[in-house]
Amino acid sequence: MHEQLVYSDGLASRLAYEALVEDDLDKVWELDRLLTVQNLARESRDGTQRMGDRMLNITEELYKIPVTSQYRRRIKEKQSFGHSALAFTIVGYHLHVDKETTILYYLYSTITALVQNAVRAIPLGQTTGQQIIHEFQKELVVATDKVMQLKKINFGIVSPGLELSQMKHERVNIRIFMS
Repeated sequence: MHEQLVYSDGLASRLAYEALVEDDLDKVWELDRLLTVQNLARESRDGTQRMGDRMLNITEELYKIPVTSQYRRRIKEKQSFGHSALAFTIVGYHLHVDKETTILYYLYSTITALVQNAVRAIPLGQTTGQQIIHEFQKELVVATDKVMQLKKINFGIVSPGLELSQMKHERVNIRIFMS
């Protein structure tokens, strides 16, 4: 959370929100490209694109937001890749949720998804999973505060070890579910 989520997805969410305020969609599309190219592990990159695509599908079913339709069109035309942080931010902005709350909720939704994956993948019960999510709440506030303080130049600062581990994971022989 304090590395990859803060310096990539979280900061991208903040920068995208600011670009939406400025009505500068080119900045949003540039963030889409940067989020994709900095994700070196193919499996992680592909999974992120699938999650972004699914989030845009859900968004289009629930809301009529011209920017999400434009984003989907750009993805179909191979002009953009799709990222859930950007889709989530577009919805937050459209619903008039303030920037900091949008980022906090995005981080919360990501941590919740990761914990639920752990509940299914390892012997971790639902109650323990909920306890972990509860314990993360203070850290989510700290992470959001950090995102709010970062400069654009900080975008994409992640641990090389994490990237290398993600690349090694692509060659694991046995999978419980798509990760």
